[in-house]
Amino acid sequence: MSDFLREHFAALLLAIAFAFSLTFFLVWPPERIARTLYFPRTTGSELSAETRLLPRNVPIERSVQLVVEDSILGPKVLFHRRPFPRATRVRSVMIADRIAYVNLSTEAILGDERLYDPATGIEAIRRSVLHNFRRLADAVITIEGQVPFSPAYHGVGDAAGSSQRSAF
Repeated sequence: MSDFLREHFAALLLAIAFAFSLTFFLVWPPERIARTLYFPRTTGSELSAETRLLPRNVPIERSVQLVVEDSILGPKVLFHRRPFPRATRVRSVMIADRIAYVNLSTEAILGDERLYDPATGIEAIRRSVLHNFRRLADAVITIEGQVPFSPAYHGVGDAAGSSQRSAF
């Protein structure tokens, strides 16, 4: 038996260390999780990915909000740019029927058009959310409650809002 131990001592030691580390990991999982964020490239409208460590044990709405806020903070890589101006705020995040609704502040569209393309920024945020939260079927990004590049809702009546209005 002692010959067996001498021959396999390193393998046994490695197996014990693995079992200990696996038990430690299962009992105390890491507090942060790697999330992939997408950013527009400085040249063109392609998106590129970066990895960030974000808190793990938070509700899904808060996790989505953290992904979006970290995206707005900007990239680490020099060849990427932020999707929206830094002053942009996440006003709300709601998840219903496997769809994430992310509402951004007006600052998202007030940036210099040469630096910030709202359509590319929206696609970067949308891809970041859908990539990190696979259970979601879709992500709807709004700015001040309005879906960008779609006609505004003016009330009951026709799309232009020319329904009969009271004199008040």
